[in-house]
Amino acid sequence: MRAYEFIFEAEIKPYEYENLDVGSAVKLLNKHCKESLALIFKPIWRSMRNHKEPIVQIDPSTGIRKSQNTFNYYTEIMDHSPDYAGWPKRSQSLICTLDKGYAEDYGGTEYAIFPYNGVKIGVCPKVDIWGTEITVPELGLEYSHKNYKDMRDLNRFLHYTLHLPETYGAMLRYVKTPEFATTFNYCFANARAKPSQFMDLLQKALSPARAGFKLLSIAELANSGLDENEVWVGGPVVALREDMYQKFLKEIMKGQQQ
Repeated sequence: MRAYEFIFEAEIKPYEYENLDVGSAVKLLNKHCKESLALIFKPIWRSMRNHKEPIVQIDPSTGIRKSQNTFNYYTEIMDHSPDYAGWPKRSQSLICTLDKGYAEDYGGTEYAIFPYNGVKIGVCPKVDIWGTEITVPELGLEYSHKNYKDMRDLNRFLHYTLHLPETYGAMLRYVKTPEFATTFNYCFANARAKPSQFMDLLQKALSPARAGFKLLSIAELANSGLDENEVWVGGPVVALREDMYQKFLKEIMKGQQQ
């Protein structure tokens, strides 16, 4: 168990949710989640500490979240990057996993997550976003900072070395200051870039093309063969507590055998 990966969320604005009985859940699943039936035997999983209800309908896009007990740089940068236009925002999504065992490690209540039809899903290249490999060759980071290799390192570097503020607007203002220019020139003496280009380079480093993130439909995810990646879901979902999911699964299998 890698303790640094267990990042819990702070609610800036709570999302809207509704507790469901079995009858209401069946109606919602049949009406709004038919595409998610492709995930029924291998669902998306999320461990939650703010829910214990058997079945709950959640719309994360109605709230705002940030990582707790860590720095929030990558969320701010990805949410404001034009490379992620049309993607669910990390700050308004449920952060989930395709690996049930990994969800269990978070110590909350495990839920199987079934997105509404048409909801797009962001997929990390690794089991955790922290493991995403980050390269910024324009700054020579591969050579000047030997331990700089993934998202976790990027977070630490931006905070402890560059002293970047954590909100996007504040970052944009800070990188225009003489103070940042001095720090930039000291850290990146061999850079093929100027301080004024720094935010553009960060967005490029975290872009899907370079970092390896993917945007998939429910059907594409079901056929992807992926089984352990972190994913994020930015639209409404029906969440079935693990024991309720097992009951639904038995009923579906029973129906298939008849």
